[in-house]
Amino acid sequence: MRAGHRIGPCRGSSAAVKRAIQPVVESQRFDLILVDCPPSLGVLTAQCLECRRRRVVPLQCEYYALEGISMLNRIMSQLHDNGLNSRLELIGVVMTMFDSRTISRNRWSAKSASNFGDRVFENHDSPQHALAEAPSFGKPIIHIRQV
Repeated sequence: MRAGHRIGPCRGSSAAVKRAIQPVVESQRFDLILVDCPPSLGVLTAQCLECRRRRVVPLQCEYYALEGISMLNRIMSQLHDNGLNSRLELIGVVMTMFDSRTISRNRWSAKSASNFGDRVFENHDSPQHALAEAPSFGKPIIHIRQV
């Protein structure tokens, strides 16, 4: 069973997420704690947004991913307006699966810049083609030649 279903969709159930993170926060061993949420706007993601102050969004360079960002921004506004998390802010956006060889690369860069301005991080994560191809060759990733 997925964590989002175990915790439950009721309001205020972000307490379970807070309890899970609290020992790490109290240890004071880290300046930054990353919570990797599912790539959906489900219960678990909403609960994590409710209990955190800042967020970094990985954005895959595809149309539907950019549409999902507008939904995420609406959820953040609702959390702020409803008083569930008035401190939540966007630190930045990391472009993922950015392939500089595609025609659409300029469109994604321009759309991201128009939506997020200087909050788009400079680095770009390019697709790992060898990782995707390795299973089709029946070989481990270390035996696939990078081009």
